[in-house]
Amino acid sequence: MRQVEKSRLPRTRIATIFIWLNSIIAFCLILVTLHGFAVDRANESIVLHVVSGLAVCILGLGGVVAAMFYLVTTGAAVKEAVVENKLPKELYYRTAALKKNLFPWCMAVIVLLICTTIIGGAVHTDKLDAKFHLWLAILTALVYLKTIARMKADFLNNRMIMADVLSAIEDSGEE
Repeated sequence: MRQVEKSRLPRTRIATIFIWLNSIIAFCLILVTLHGFAVDRANESIVLHVVSGLAVCILGLGGVVAAMFYLVTTGAAVKEAVVENKLPKELYYRTAALKKNLFPWCMAVIVLLICTTIIGGAVHTDKLDAKFHLWLAILTALVYLKTIARMKADFLNNRMIMADVLSAIEDSGEE
């Protein structure tokens, strides 16, 4: 299929919203991590750290899952268009490749967010050293940032696939 200029790609505001949402959540994760590093566990500010950590975990899970769901639904739309319009199956396989590329990173973020939260509870109850929780939170933030970068590239590629599908539908209608 021909490559479409970036300015002629279909507009998908929801993809941009998912990237911004996840970026804001990752920034909040970094703030919570820094706050946790600076907070004294005997101080009352630990409550702010615990509550904000739980909130970031829940929002992060929602943001990453929503981005995954976006690729699943657009992939299903491409598959449906390929079948209905008898287009090359290569178009659908390209969307599957995007999911194969992004989903392991998303799953890593999900697992790390959950583990960091659970380990935080273990630190709060004096079962584990706080440094382990800190390093896990740093790792989580780094993996989350890498996932967002991957998400941005894959969403752009997804837009290119959608443009190719629309172009192929137009070309098949002219024949």
